[in-house]
Amino acid sequence: MKYIATIEGKEFLVDVIDEKQVVVNGKPYHIDFESVSGQPVYSLIAEGKSHEAYIAQADEGWQVLLRGRSY
Repeated sequence: MKYIATIEGKEFLVDVIDEKQVVVNGKPYHIDFESVSGQPVYSLIAEGKSHEAYIAQADEGWQVLLRGRSY
């Protein structure tokens, strides 16, 4: 599946290859992305770095809180 993500006015083409790999603007990334106990909290490991993300559906798409920043 392909998506366009806009962050601070800049567009990124995101292609979800499978559950463990995405390509962002042509660069592949190995990921591990899991819901924590069915909550809107997700564990994200990307390129060996661990992150915690809060994700909620909004009127205009999805809202993501990652590393203290809302996208």
